[in-house]
Amino acid sequence: LSFHGKGLGADLLHDAVLRCYRVAENIGVRAIMVHALTEEAKNFYIHHGFKPSQTQQRTLFLRLP
Repeated sequence: LSFHGKGLGADLLHDAVLRCYRVAENIGVRAIMVHALTEEAKNFYIHHGFKPSQTQQRTLFLRLP
């Protein structure tokens, strides 16, 4: 059974980002940091607005308002 290409990852990421926004309203969270395990995962995060770290090859950040 494969869920690849069905948008489930994007939906889960969207939900996680919304939860982080809610937390950021109450405490000093400024960004979400992820470490992509593969280049495919890295490209997924970039596609969804994450910015690559300048020092770590597969670490990415999404700034929160």
